[in-house]
Amino acid sequence: MIFSHTGGRHEIFVLLQAFTSLYLNLLQTKTTCIMKLIKPVLLLLIGCAFLSSCGTVNTVNRTIILGSWKFEKVKYFTPASAAAASAMSNASSVGDQSKPGSSKEITDAIEIKNLAKESVAQNNISSLVARFPDLVTAVEFRSDNTATLTSTNKIMNGTWKIDRSGTKVTFKEMETRKVTKLVLARVAFTDLEIVNTFPEGSFNIIYKNIKQK
Repeated sequence: MIFSHTGGRHEIFVLLQAFTSLYLNLLQTKTTCIMKLIKPVLLLLIGCAFLSSCGTVNTVNRTIILGSWKFEKVKYFTPASAAAASAMSNASSVGDQSKPGSSKEITDAIEIKNLAKESVAQNNISSLVARFPDLVTAVEFRSDNTATLTSTNKIMNGTWKIDRSGTKVTFKEMETRKVTKLVLARVAFTDLEIVNTFPEGSFNIIYKNIKQK
């Protein structure tokens, strides 16, 4: 089962729709006495359902991501600048190089793209993480809202929370109070697609599930 930008509020919306439908149906009836008794209750229920739908966090994605996830491969790299993105789209093979006179950001983008492709082709991310030592290679989300992010630089322990849409995770390291934001591009029981962002651009990385909690 796959969840991409899905919400955990479906049931609340169904209840809201049911209450509203019942209220409108009663408005069309001639039983005014019953309406006088039921109307305040229905309005209260509709209000409560609406407020709950606004404030509910996506519990589906939050539950699925609990456990340990390990770097599997880079899906693709998106450079930060539009010029670099355009140039990179024309570099179709690992050996492609930028044209003479290209700006440094274009040259760097193509080099990074090649590193990403090599990491997939050779099943070896050593060159990629040497260039980006803060790249997250493993992550563990726990139900008590603690988490561990691992990179070649260090192992970071801290706390995490997920936004209402269930697509953005904020991690705060305990030691330095540094905040890392991770975007969940795709959520499934067997793998996650997480966006790692750097000044040069962003990596969409697939992480494989290695333990469920």
